[in-house]
Amino acid sequence: MPLQGKQLQGVGTGGGSSSTSDFSDWKLLKVADITSTSDSGGLETSKAMSGNEFQFRGSAPSGSNLSNPNDGCLYNFALTDPDTGSAVDPTAGSIVGVEFYLKFGTNVPNAQNEQCNVGVWNGTNGNFGGFKHNNTAQQVTGGTYTAQVVTTHSHSSNNVYLVRVDAMDEDGTSDALIGPVNTVAFDDAGSPAKMKARVTSNAQDLGGTFTLALVFAGDCDVTVYYRLISTPTNPFS
Repeated sequence: MPLQGKQLQGVGTGGGSSSTSDFSDWKLLKVADITSTSDSGGLETSKAMSGNEFQFRGSAPSGSNLSNPNDGCLYNFALTDPDTGSAVDPTAGSIVGVEFYLKFGTNVPNAQNEQCNVGVWNGTNGNFGGFKHNNTAQQVTGGTYTAQVVTTHSHSSNNVYLVRVDAMDEDGTSDALIGPVNTVAFDDAGSPAKMKARVTSNAQDLGGTFTLALVFAGDCDVTVYYRLISTPTNPFS
C-alpha cells in the first residue's frame, strides 16, 4: 500500500522541536502522471503500472560507458506539492530539496548500461541519483545528467534506495541551486540500516522550469515515491 503520512521522518533529540511539516507526504510516481518523454535512443518498448509498481520494458544502449541519465529513456513529472497538488518552483524559496524512495521488484538493473535514476532538472541539466549497472557491476549512483559518480553495490531483494536532491532558491535570483545528491542503499524498508552510500559534490546554478525525472534503460520494475523537504520550521522559539 502507499506510504502514509511522514514516514522516515527524522526525530529531533537536541531540545528543539522537530516538526513533520518540514516534509510533505509521500507521493507515488505513476505512468498516468507522466507529462512528457525523452527517449532519443528509442529504448522504450512499453510502460505500465502493476499496483504501485512502475514497470518499464525496453532495451539498454549498446556500447561502453552509456549508463548515465542522458543515455536512458527519461519521463518527466510535474514538480507539485503532494499535500496540496500545487506546482512548486525551487526558486520561490519554499523548499530546500526533494527526496525519492525506490524499491525494486522482479526486474532490476543487472546488465550492461541498465539503469533506474531519479532527479530534478530543467530539461537540459540537473542532478540525479539511483541504481545502475555500468560495464561490469551494479552501482549506487549520483551526479548530473551526463556524468555520475558511483559506489559498487550488489542488490538484494529487500534493498531500498533513498535519493535526496537539494533544490533551493539561489540568493534570491531567478535561478535555483540543484544538487548535490545523496543516494543511500538500505537493507530493507522495515528497519532500514545503511549498506552503501554515494554523495556527490556536484551542485548547479540552473534556471528554467523544473520537473521531476524518472530514467530507465533495460527492463525494470520499481515503486517510486517522492516528497518535498520544506524550509525548516523554527526550533529556536
